[in-house]
Amino acid sequence: FGPAVCKLAAALETRFLRERVVLTSSGHTALMAAIATAPGSPRCWAIPAYTFESTRLALQGYEISYVDVDATGCLSVDALRRVDFDGVIIVYPLSTVPDVDAIADVARGRPIVIDAAPALGTAPSRFPMCVSLHATKLLAIGEGGAVGGLDQDRAEAVARYVNFGLSGDESSGFGTNAKL
Repeated sequence: FGPAVCKLAAALETRFLRERVVLTSSGHTALMAAIATAPGSPRCWAIPAYTFESTRLALQGYEISYVDVDATGCLSVDALRRVDFDGVIIVYPLSTVPDVDAIADVARGRPIVIDAAPALGTAPSRFPMCVSLHATKLLAIGEGGAVGGLDQDRAEAVARYVNFGLSGDESSGFGTNAKL
């Protein structure tokens, strides 16, 4: 949470992700933080059957409903209607942007997290968007990640989660070491 990290977060807020941005140690830990701080504590997450391994691994300790994908590689809206879930992870496969509004209609208010690891700079979303800053990605800083599109309360929860659950000298007892 030093000056360079704050400056990068502010630049990402203005240029790419809007709202609040919290930087993390990797795109994977950004996804973990967004999932862990989802409202309502979903126990079962719907994810596309076609995704990078990180999406599945970020859900350790949760139930997973795998959902078929359509011809674009994106989560199939029709297939989502046929599974049980408490939250949805929308993946932007190979920077392809799925129909987020149609998926949100099916989700009906259940938490949504966007795994846009390779898609920094795509259209911002009204849902938390996780991106990677790995050397193989668009904004390559070597390693790192970001959760963007957060309101103030969710940004504080994500920042607390990536800082061992600490806020100042108070601990929530819920978090990990995932600071950039």
